[in-house]
Amino acid sequence: MIATVDKNDKLTLPIQLSERLLSAIESGIYLPGSRLPSGRELAKQFSVSRGTVIEALNILEEKNCIERIAAKGVYVADDVKHELKKIKIIFPFPDIAMAPEAFNRLENWNTCSEVYHGMLAEAKEQNIELILQHFEESSDSRIIERQMRSLKDYDGAIFMVGLLNNLRQAIFNAGKPAILISGSDEEISPYASSIIATELNHELKLLAEHIAERGYKRLWVLTRNAESYHSERSFIEQARKNNLLFDHAESLNIEAMRNSLIEVDEQQSIDFTTCLSEIDFTSGKDVVFLNLCDFAVPFYDFCHENHLRIGQDIGVIGYASEVIYQSLVPSITYSKIDNFAKGQLACRMVIDKIRNNDHQQSVETVRNQLIVGKSTGNIKQSVKTTNHRSRRQYGAKNSKLKTILSPKTKELEELLL
Repeated sequence: MIATVDKNDKLTLPIQLSERLLSAIESGIYLPGSRLPSGRELAKQFSVSRGTVIEALNILEEKNCIERIAAKGVYVADDVKHELKKIKIIFPFPDIAMAPEAFNRLENWNTCSEVYHGMLAEAKEQNIELILQHFEESSDSRIIERQMRSLKDYDGAIFMVGLLNNLRQAIFNAGKPAILISGSDEEISPYASSIIATELNHELKLLAEHIAERGYKRLWVLTRNAESYHSERSFIEQARKNNLLFDHAESLNIEAMRNSLIEVDEQQSIDFTTCLSEIDFTSGKDVVFLNLCDFAVPFYDFCHENHLRIGQDIGVIGYASEVIYQSLVPSITYSKIDNFAKGQLACRMVIDKIRNNDHQQSVETVRNQLIVGKSTGNIKQSVKTTNHRSRRQYGAKNSKLKTILSPKTKELEELLL
């Protein structure tokens, strides 16, 4: 027997009625594909108005629990069991809290935070349970087994690239969906149900087209040296980004300074004076790509101290999420990574795979947004107005920068060939 509604309850009658009908569906009183009583019959049964019945059915329809068929009536959805099952998804994380101090870079914290908020938004929309939980990074099989036992009640998981790889492999091997969020669509992993990534080649092509339209003729890349990378994967990913941008620039008749990467040693304080002192940026035709967003503030400071007008004497472009670039003056032109959308898509993908029992692997991409700032403004047509002090500081020798690659950089670059 279905419980009646309480007109003195704080919940509205339509919500109460929708919950009563949902309970009847869950208990099997109304089976999948079966027809519900008419609106008139439900109104009489629960002593409510026809308007209340219509509102209650609207609530159930929004939850995909029923479907209305013209001239026939209202039916319980055939796949209602999927909708009624409370899906539980875990977002495993190696740190106890997702706080800025737990990350070696502010950008990394912002990426994970935006992704997580995207997941939460999608989880709320689809009425599923999403939990962020700390797990120890380990390769010890006993620890992995213990972690898997704690996850037995979860239906799937979402991972950030490079984190908790052994746990992700264990979840995938157990037959549960494991979604991997990566920075590049070239990321290959046999232990991921789906990979959510950025279409890197497309985004860098848009950046190259933009600087070509603005009239820049020479492209430099400001990057970190090989010793500063925490993993070989990170080095290869950044090197691929550089090479793709160089390729697109060259196809647009922009000189790509491939053999003159401006390398910074991050293990020391970031100081551009040494690595940039021999470059003459006074032509007004040079643009610098900041491979790492952490370089933005110190590079802007360097330009200011050396009387280089960003957007006039020199162009600057970047590739990152928004947080680091918000306070820059002048505003920077960059390819903005939509980490929030990545989180939403990852959550949506794992839900679909759980509901459809889908084990097919795939790569799904999220497009960036090209943010055009003043850092690639109207470049100057002549060097006649260049400040002489600035020319002396950069050395009017107009000599080419000769960068000597470290042995580790040379060794790792061979991996890209």
